[in-house]
Amino acid sequence: MSDQVSLSCSSEFVAYACGQAHVGWSVVSLKAPLYEPSTRAAVDVVAVIDKSGSMAGEKLTLVKKTLEFVISQLKECDRLGLVTYDTGVYLDFGLMKMTSKNKERATHIVKQIQDGSSTNLSGGLIKGMVEILDRGKDKNPVASVLLLTDGQANEGITRKEDIVKAMRNPKKFFQQAEESQLPEDDDDSDAPPFEGSVYTFGFGSDHDAAMLKAISDAGHGVYYFVDSVDKIPESFADCLGGLLSVVGQNIALTVEMGPKCTIKKIHGRQSRKLAEDKKKCEFQLGDMQSEEQRDLVIEVNLPSLPSPSKEPQAVLTTSVTYFNVITSIMDAATVQLIVDRPEAASNEPCDANVDVDRQRNRITVAAALETATSLADAGNFDAARKAVSDSRTIVETSKTASEDFCKALTKDMQDCLEGLLSHSSYSTFGQQQMYSR
Repeated sequence: MSDQVSLSCSSEFVAYACGQAHVGWSVVSLKAPLYEPSTRAAVDVVAVIDKSGSMAGEKLTLVKKTLEFVISQLKECDRLGLVTYDTGVYLDFGLMKMTSKNKERATHIVKQIQDGSSTNLSGGLIKGMVEILDRGKDKNPVASVLLLTDGQANEGITRKEDIVKAMRNPKKFFQQAEESQLPEDDDDSDAPPFEGSVYTFGFGSDHDAAMLKAISDAGHGVYYFVDSVDKIPESFADCLGGLLSVVGQNIALTVEMGPKCTIKKIHGRQSRKLAEDKKKCEFQLGDMQSEEQRDLVIEVNLPSLPSPSKEPQAVLTTSVTYFNVITSIMDAATVQLIVDRPEAASNEPCDANVDVDRQRNRITVAAALETATSLADAGNFDAARKAVSDSRTIVETSKTASEDFCKALTKDMQDCLEGLLSHSSYSTFGQQQMYSR
């Protein structure tokens, strides 16, 4: 069994006629190996918890019990830190090894958390990231910030765009976050890399789902919509389980185009740097967990050729580098995507590569949900439902419609349609549901 992240790429069609230019869809896929170690990589986790007034009662009680569960699951080699926030930001305890004595101390501190006033989400988030950045050389290989809130950011930096901007250089922005302002200097070239991930947990119907999704995307994490109190432990357990199975860290992927080929469009929100000539793109993909798969969908401009090509045309070359947690060394892989360029070729939907068709469906649904969310936010629920319904029709008539993956997409769209029936259904659960897809 391989202990490396596998790299592969696929083209929508195996051949494109030489006499004309084409836009070809391609998929670059990364697949992490199964990892079931007797010993796993140690983790550094900073929990950032909203203790504003709206968290009083059952919510805060359950969050504290969930933190106690997290403490119980960590080993002596793991470290946990706790940041709480209301109007202010408080470091309840810094990263410390989860020895028996420290577990008792952490549990005691957790039990003492009391609800407060407003919601300085930005201050809590940035402070949690700073704790990860300040680890120095004595750090565990896997690190993450877990942010939970049930409301709207109304202290510190409150716009999602500004919070995401602050995440690019947490140390520089921490003081400004406390003072509710952003620095005038936008140069973040000197920012140290954030070697970790950020997961967000939105509880109930009052939190800002768009903000939490933007934060988790920027932090290479996941946004969890927690629609009821009993889902808090389940969500944290799912997230913690993923962190404890990380196999690849600091995934860096590069795509370089072949002769006369250029990038037309990249689908997705991955952190990337695209060259001006559209010939090269570099992606920063964070960490990968056991058996996780990442798929990058790229539309490629293929040139017209004067005559059929005897040799396959090189469309792109992609390479990946990362720290292999299993072997504790830097690893790398490179593959090339080629297509035939004969005089004539069939490019009918029935001839499409199933992997590419499946991913095209995923992209279609994601775009439709984004459009529908914008329309619903503006109160146009009829148009929002039409956007979702149209994309559902595309998926249901595609080559891979009968596959479980596409059936799940169809089910997701049906769930979203129910959340778009009215302003009441959208504000109660529809919006959060759509952002969590």
